[in-house]
Amino acid sequence: MRIYKLFEGGGPVFSLEVFPPKKTSSIESMYRTLAELAELKPDYISVTYGAGGTAAGLSCELSAHIKHRLGIEPLAHL
Repeated sequence: MRIYKLFEGGGPVFSLEVFPPKKTSSIESMYRTLAELAELKPDYISVTYGAGGTAAGLSCELSAHIKHRLGIEPLAHL
């Protein structure tokens, strides 16, 4: 899906933004948080890459999880 299509409906669009966990935190805790956030039924979830793309690998992993496990459209960005 293209994110811009969500805005063509004329109604409100609800999104969330998440940041990959720091290297000292567990990715599993982020998965649990995302599961709780998914209950809010956002139209999409934005995942930041962090400054200079330093968390690119984790951002891609989180984006894939959001898309394939939670069924929510992800938006990865710098």
